[in-house]
Amino acid sequence: MKNQGWEFELSTVNINRNGFKWNTSFNFTTNRNKVLKLSGGENEEIYNVNSNALVTKPGERIGFFRLAEYEGIHPEGGYEMIAEMDLDHFNATGERVRTGNAIPATRSNLEKHLFDFTEKSGLPTYFGGLNSTFIYNGFELSAQLAFQGGNYIYDLAARGSSYVTVGQMRSGPLQNTWTPENRDAAWPELTWNKRYDVINEDGTITENERFGNNRHGQVHDKFLQKGDYIRLRTLQLGYNFEPGTLERFNLKNARIFVSGTNLLTITGYDGYDPEVVQLEGGSENRNLAQGWVGVQLPQLQSVNLGVNLSL
Repeated sequence: MKNQGWEFELSTVNINRNGFKWNTSFNFTTNRNKVLKLSGGENEEIYNVNSNALVTKPGERIGFFRLAEYEGIHPEGGYEMIAEMDLDHFNATGERVRTGNAIPATRSNLEKHLFDFTEKSGLPTYFGGLNSTFIYNGFELSAQLAFQGGNYIYDLAARGSSYVTVGQMRSGPLQNTWTPENRDAAWPELTWNKRYDVINEDGTITENERFGNNRHGQVHDKFLQKGDYIRLRTLQLGYNFEPGTLERFNLKNARIFVSGTNLLTITGYDGYDPEVVQLEGGSENRNLAQGWVGVQLPQLQSVNLGVNLSL
């Protein structure tokens, strides 16, 4: 495996006069990942549909997504649709090509019509941070920003709570599901066990077709999102007492402060936390399955008050 990229770091003293000082440090790193060789033959790939939808193969980024391509809701049937793959072409060449048609997202179709999103992986292509410190008359304000991007996250928590099942269901799907009066809905008709009557091209109906998947790695990309974010990691305001003020208390130094952690996150990701990418079901495939995210605790916001004393 090969990783290539650039690292950039800049530290500056922006202002230092009349008792006011402002320091800044900035770092930025890019990374381009490529798998060169696996232990087996030329066409070997690491892919376990029972575990996740991520593929590792030579010539591509580690852990890219292989998914069906979501095509919306059938306006008459109320079930989900996916893009059709040319199966004859795939069987002859191994190349995954779209026919331009949309087909029902039945369990059978989800097993066969999967496309390689080779530019979409759980690995970020850039990341970095920015630190700034302001000092004036004993007061000190410091802020730390962190960011990363270019990676993708498959939100299993959203998928698991967006359909009728045992447990809680999100309000969004409940409020905008398909009905005969709401055919432009964002979510399919509410059904138990994800079974629908499929309307065929000739107008006939195939009853009680099973939708959804029985394997983790055979799903569509409706729940695949960009994982880019900017986060205010820490923000701290402190005051350092003058030495002369501390003499009567036999103290060398004294400082009081208030600090906050993870106070603000700017991201387009709808899940709990774009930075937490814990693998669902454990960490046995952590290196190959980044971006396949289940239900995990997000990093907490916290506010702390403190006093530092030196005798």
